[in-house]
Amino acid sequence: MDERPDLVKEVRIRVPLPVVIPIGALIVIGGLVVGFSRILLDVPEPVATAIALVMAMNVLGAAAFIALRPKMTANTMLELGLVVLYPMLIGIVLTQTGILGTQASAASNTAPAAATSSTSGLTITAHNVAFDTSDLTVPASGGKLSFVNQDSTTHNFAVFKDKSATDQLFKSPDVGANQTVDLTLPKLPKGKYYFECQYHPTSMNGTLTVK
Repeated sequence: MDERPDLVKEVRIRVPLPVVIPIGALIVIGGLVVGFSRILLDVPEPVATAIALVMAMNVLGAAAFIALRPKMTANTMLELGLVVLYPMLIGIVLTQTGILGTQASAASNTAPAAATSSTSGLTITAHNVAFDTSDLTVPASGGKLSFVNQDSTTHNFAVFKDKSATDQLFKSPDVGANQTVDLTLPKLPKGKYYFECQYHPTSMNGTLTVK
């Protein structure tokens, strides 16, 4: 049987599309979800909640608009995409300009603790809404913990009996943007405990071991 070059060419062009299009869509959606989640983690909780709610309403509104008007021009689709994504753009502007970080820092100046230099070898650093370590070891007699906040948003340090985070044993004052604060940890029985930043518990947590 003679080969048909036109048929071979058509197969080469069309066969990958059912694979390429879903993969491409997943990559784009995944990138948007990850980027949006980083924005929500880098702003104070009330602001994150407001941005998430507006984004959800925009997505629902866009879906309803498309359902009512299935035939739309490319310009209309572009304008609709910008309307849907504008809460994300606002979040990017707020985090990159440091507006929220400046406000958090000003608010933290009223807290009991003030920025000091480290007086202890035990240090934990907040950077990109994450702690630089998930394991801390302290003596049963307590001690000093130097908290370094390199983010543009406020963090704190709280210790709980376990991961349920219901039995609180220690809570620091708020540590503002670009501040370093020395915390005095309480005396605790030997064992393992759970610590977290209460503003960002999903990305900032770990185990405190008391020996």
